[in-house]
Amino acid sequence: MISEEVGEILRVHPRVIERWARRGEFPGFKVGRFWRYRRSSLDAWIDKKLSISSVDTGAGPELHNQSSPVLHGDFNLQEASCRDVIDSGV
Repeated sequence: MISEEVGEILRVHPRVIERWARRGEFPGFKVGRFWRYRRSSLDAWIDKKLSISSVDTGAGPELHNQSSPVLHGDFNLQEASCRDVIDSGV
């Protein structure tokens, strides 16, 4: 796979993927001046990130963002009504 394909899957810019690979934070290898990635390595990297996420929170990845409320100013946005948020100018 090329950086653009991996970037599409992870929804990040291809240069971010290349930077991670250069730093050793993402599995990749160079062919000439171009970075290449194996799909199996990408899948393993994703699985590793998801398992770290679930260990940190004690919840599965789908619950990771739902377990802690989103706070903004004086509002807990998960509990505030739409009208409260609109009226406050948040």
